[in-house]
Amino acid sequence: MARLSGESADTTSTVYYGTMSSNHDPDTDPSTTARRKRRWRSAALRRRRDITPDQLERAGLMLARRAARYVEALRPGTVVAGYIAMGHEIPTTPTLDDWLARGLTVLVPRLGTGREIRWGEYTGSGDLEAMPRMASGGLRPDEPRGDDRGPQALRRARTILIPALAVDGRGLRLGRGAGWYDRALLHRSPEATTVAVCWPWEIVDAAVPCEGHDVPVDHVIRL
Repeated sequence: MARLSGESADTTSTVYYGTMSSNHDPDTDPSTTARRKRRWRSAALRRRRDITPDQLERAGLMLARRAARYVEALRPGTVVAGYIAMGHEIPTTPTLDDWLARGLTVLVPRLGTGREIRWGEYTGSGDLEAMPRMASGGLRPDEPRGDDRGPQALRRARTILIPALAVDGRGLRLGRGAGWYDRALLHRSPEATTVAVCWPWEIVDAAVPCEGHDVPVDHVIRL
């Protein structure tokens, strides 16, 4: 995994990490790593509480512009994967709607009880339904109506957009702690491009705490 190298064609909007790899020197003490991840998550979520509705709206529109470069060469009908933002995540609806307008088939997660790896087809925000909180009290993203697609559906996706609370110079990301994406990405195509989304201050110089199952990304979008 290459460290941050400025290889992006547009370094004001994206950071390039090189080809996805699992060679990222995981921390050796799992209990220490888990504690460090919890501290990082708590700090990230506290910082996000200060984000205003106006900042969210502007960031969502900017994300759509930045993310366009990852799909502009794809033909109509090509499968891509995104997600429905929740809480103080950067809104993704403008991005997903732009992808739809390009004729792409857009997959988003369907979590079931929170652990299943399933996907649904996004056909517009009007077809989303709100989901109850998880048993733990955690948020769940809205999900599209329609049939479930199994974990293998991701195999067809050429671009995969992934949420993050932090991303470091190795392309390692900090998620919400359930390991959903690390398990989901096991079904990706080797040719797929993985792109993390986070707030600018969450692209960090310090090494994100990691374990052996953590999957690095190829790019992170810088707003």
